[in-house]
Amino acid sequence: MKPNHLKLWLLIFVLEGVVAEIYLLTMRFDTSRGHTLNYATFRMIFVGLGCILLLLAINFLVHFIRKPGLPINLSHTFDEKIRESPAGLITFQFSIGLALVFISEMYLMSYISIPEPFRPLLVWAWMGLMHTWLLLRLLYRDLYNKRAKLATLLQSKWKNSLPVQRQVVVIMTIIGLIYFAAFIPINLSSEPTDGRPYFGHSDEIVIYFSVIKILTPGSTITESISNLLIDNNWWYGYPYLPISAATLILPRIFFGSSFGEHIQLNLLLLRQFVNILPMLLALALLVYLVTHFKNRLYAVGMYLFLLFLPGVFRFNYRFWHPDSIILLLIVLTFYFLQRDRLRYKRYFFLAAMTCGLAAVIKLWGFFFFLVIAGYLLAGMFRKVLPLRRTVLAGVGFIAVMGSTILISSPALLYPATVKSLVNDWGHQLSTNASGYHEPDPEGVYKTGLNNWLNYFDLYFMSPWFFFFAFGALILGSLWGSQTYLNRLLLGWCLVTGIYLIYFVAVKSFQYMMPLMLPLYASGFMFPGLANGHNGPAWLSSPNTRRLMSFILLLMVVIQFAVNITKILRLLAP
Repeated sequence: MKPNHLKLWLLIFVLEGVVAEIYLLTMRFDTSRGHTLNYATFRMIFVGLGCILLLLAINFLVHFIRKPGLPINLSHTFDEKIRESPAGLITFQFSIGLALVFISEMYLMSYISIPEPFRPLLVWAWMGLMHTWLLLRLLYRDLYNKRAKLATLLQSKWKNSLPVQRQVVVIMTIIGLIYFAAFIPINLSSEPTDGRPYFGHSDEIVIYFSVIKILTPGSTITESISNLLIDNNWWYGYPYLPISAATLILPRIFFGSSFGEHIQLNLLLLRQFVNILPMLLALALLVYLVTHFKNRLYAVGMYLFLLFLPGVFRFNYRFWHPDSIILLLIVLTFYFLQRDRLRYKRYFFLAAMTCGLAAVIKLWGFFFFLVIAGYLLAGMFRKVLPLRRTVLAGVGFIAVMGSTILISSPALLYPATVKSLVNDWGHQLSTNASGYHEPDPEGVYKTGLNNWLNYFDLYFMSPWFFFFAFGALILGSLWGSQTYLNRLLLGWCLVTGIYLIYFVAVKSFQYMMPLMLPLYASGFMFPGLANGHNGPAWLSSPNTRRLMSFILLLMVVIQFAVNITKILRLLAP
């Protein structure tokens, strides 16, 4: 960076400010708004603040021209820091990108809830950040060119992986494609629900029309933005809405405004790409966390076993819900924390982002509080972080998680939506805790482990496997080669297990997935107890590992046979 670049940046900023001031002075306000807050007064206040900011920028520009040594020193210091740490530039650019997205959302919300006089200031801020991003990208293009491209990184990672790992990826990809294709005829034909054709579940009827609405333009720009960003009848956090809508873009293009009438095709796409595809990815990543794809039979066998769990199969069968996306976000959080390895850097904050998305869609991200607290304490006790940096890392995690929630949910800037969302979630949590208002002669809505074991058995695992998996999780957190992952899973399973078993009365099978699948992961790590050097001597013997592998194989085969019989009953006419 050269001194002239700083002067150019300031000059462009001043010109953008002048444009924003003219915009503010000449804009006409919507007569139906501004009754609570006087927009004319706001206009004059913002004009005054804009003038002050412009005068400061002009003063800096004049100062730079009169005293050339100042911009020389500033540009040299900035350039030196950037070239010493190119990763910092990438992080800064990424942060600017997120800020641009958030300001764009705020601009759109200025047509609905944010006072209109803010709009020119948002435009000024957006232009300032954009020309900053472009200037940095041009000035440091040599640093960008030195960075390996994503395709090159993936190719290098593929070449550097073991032959067995490449074989596992190919086999699991083929299995995933077959599994995905096998559900197409099932999900294309649905039985009527409540007199409505093609809907396989009552929940689909409620949320389907919200997805159609997001792709339907209104008669005015305000109505179009409201359709895009606001839906007070939506049951889940906002990110799930555009994710679902994205799968219907092609029908929207081909069929135009009548695309919503093609319910059979739309539900097929939603079920396949919002349910099955994320499930395939989540289970594959879970298998990778456990096996690292270093044992072909072990990894492929685990993948097949998980794909044919009755609850997983039922979830993919004529159903459309956010839970496989939630599961993928949960597993990604574990993956990022495992990659971070108590370094509290990039992967730690990527975990905060996936945690935030899981929290805003369906609250599950908040259940990571014990995992993250334990993760921070582990760094402090192992003297990786002093107390001050531990606190800062925790605050940073919360800040990134909160920012992710806000950026991914622009409707949270609308008080009416927040109120509606809080009421809906409060009602849903209350219903989950007490059950639906209906007779319960069979005691379905009772809580407690004994009652829940029946439903674990029905959809995921027999009681004996449940206790085996939980025992393997606890022992794996103490001894063996995978204590790190087991401890992460233990913190998660304790919180979700206690909440589900003792505070949830409704026994919907999808509620169990965030607990059951991590538990299965711990069960499959049972032989790893014999691989560590931190346990009793007898535990490290080859015979002990063979015995543990045999026990796991026997239990998995029995449970798999039980699972297949339950799936066959589901498919029976």
